[in-house]
Amino acid sequence: MPSSDRQRRNSEIDREIGERLRQLRQMRGMTQTTLGKAVNVTFQQMQKYERGLNRIAASTLVGFCNALKVTPMEILGGFLVEEMQSDDLQLLEKLHDTENRLLQIHEVSGRDNG
Repeated sequence: MPSSDRQRRNSEIDREIGERLRQLRQMRGMTQTTLGKAVNVTFQQMQKYERGLNRIAASTLVGFCNALKVTPMEILGGFLVEEMQSDDLQLLEKLHDTENRLLQIHEVSGRDNG
């Protein structure tokens, strides 16, 4: 793949991931400032992430996932599965379902104890 095509594709991915991050943040009723503080980045940096102008480091992605209570796949979406085989996709779906069930159990048990 030529360099310009790769850069264009990376930019599209960064924008889409930023959009997903923004949507998840808004769904949780969080401001850019609040989420930024949770992962130790500035409001301005949050704007850049959400616009796809800056790439999100793995450690920052983990911080976003923890703060938003989502899995990385909810932010990354299907970008990682484009190259996978059918068996891998089925396994990934099962893993995702299991993660969601465990999160629901954790939420219910937290309410019961609180």
